[in-house]
Amino acid sequence: MNIFVNHEEQRLRAGWRIFLQFILFVLLVFGFMLVRNVLSIAPLKIYDALLMCSAGILSVWIATRLWDKRAFSDYGLASNRLWFRELGFGLLLGLAAMSLIFVIQWSAGWIEITGYGWERSSTIPYLVWILSYFMAMLIVGFYEELIFRGYQIINLVEGFRSERVSLFKAALLAVLISSTIFGLLHAGNPNATIISTVNIVFAGVMLAVPFLVTGRLGISVGIHISWNFVQGGLLGFAVSGTPFRGSLVQIRQGGEKYLTGGSFGPEAGLIGIFGMLFILAIFFVYTRRNSEGLKVHSSFKNGASKSVNQDE
Repeated sequence: MNIFVNHEEQRLRAGWRIFLQFILFVLLVFGFMLVRNVLSIAPLKIYDALLMCSAGILSVWIATRLWDKRAFSDYGLASNRLWFRELGFGLLLGLAAMSLIFVIQWSAGWIEITGYGWERSSTIPYLVWILSYFMAMLIVGFYEELIFRGYQIINLVEGFRSERVSLFKAALLAVLISSTIFGLLHAGNPNATIISTVNIVFAGVMLAVPFLVTGRLGISVGIHISWNFVQGGLLGFAVSGTPFRGSLVQIRQGGEKYLTGGSFGPEAGLIGIFGMLFILAIFFVYTRRNSEGLKVHSSFKNGASKSVNQDE
C-alpha cells in the first residue's frame, strides 16, 4: 500500500491532504501579514480577521483543485434558503446559550456590571466600533468552521472509512481528531489553561455535531458567530482569553475560575460546558422535529453529495 497516494482514487491520502492544506494556510497567513506590515495597515481586529479568512478560504479552494479533486461547495457550503435558515437557527442557539450563561453568573453574583461600551471615550463612533467587532466575529466563525469542521472532518471521515470501520466510527474519530487540533491551537491564547484547552476540544465536538447530522455548516457557523459576538461584543466576557474593551455591557468577573472561566472567558469554566450542553440539547430537539435523526448524514458515505446543497 502506498502511504502517500490512493491509486484507486488517483489522489493523495486524506492525512496528507489535511496536512498540506494546513501548511498552505499558515504560509498564506504569514505572507498576508508581511504585506500588511509593508503597507503599514493598522492592526485592527477586523483586518486580522479578514487576513485569516482570506488565507483560510484560499487554502481550502487551492486544496480542492490540487489534491482533493472535488467542488469547493462540497464542504458543507451552499447558497440556498435551507442553508441560511439553518445559519439563523445557529445564531439563535449561540445567543440563547451565552445569554443564559450571563444570567446565571449575574444571578449568582459572579459578575458585576460596571458600565456600558458607549460610555468609553473613543475617536470612533460606538456603532462603527461594535459593528466592526461583529464583522470580525462573523468572519472568524465562517473560516474556522470551513477549515476545522468542513474541510478536516470530510477528509478524515474518508480517510478512516473502510470495510472494517463503520461510517459512525469513522465520523467519531474524525470529530475527535479535528476537535483536538482545534483545542490545541487555542492553547497558546492569553490566560489559557489545561481546562480551557479541554473545554475548547469539547466545543469542537459541539460544533461538529450539527455538521455531521445535517451535512451542512449553516448551524455550526451560526453558533460560532453568535457565541463569540454575544460573549465578547455584547456581554463583556473575554473570548478565548481575549477581551473586547468596547463591549456593550462592561463587567467585572468574579466567582471561582473553575466555574466561570475567569479571565479566559466562559469556555474555561463549567459554565461554558453547561452552555454547550444546552446547545446540543436544543439541537437534538430540532433534529427530532425536522426528521433528521441523530445519525451521520448520508453525504459522508462518499465524502460529499450534491443533495447537501439542495433545499430539502
